[in-house]
Amino acid sequence: MTMLVYYYFMDRKLKDIIKAEKEKYTGAIPALFSKRIRELRKEKGYTQKQFAKLLGMKENTYSGWERGRREPRLYDYLNIIYVLDLDISDFFDISN
Repeated sequence: MTMLVYYYFMDRKLKDIIKAEKEKYTGAIPALFSKRIRELRKEKGYTQKQFAKLLGMKENTYSGWERGRREPRLYDYLNIIYVLDLDISDFFDISN
């Protein structure tokens, strides 16, 4: 499946998941997602610089996500899920 088709089909489901998680964890979203993104990146063995390059962005933008200073856009979440070859449910398993 091409990346564009993947984004098209996952867009609605992902929006619903993000909305539900934001409502559930109001105020804590940047910290939860920054921790999850960092965990997943490290599990795959990437440095911040390597991972930022895979995502097609500058390292300082990506590091802002991990520090909770910036929040990824919907497209960015989809790109992270795609690059890490994850299922959406694996990415949003933030119960830990």
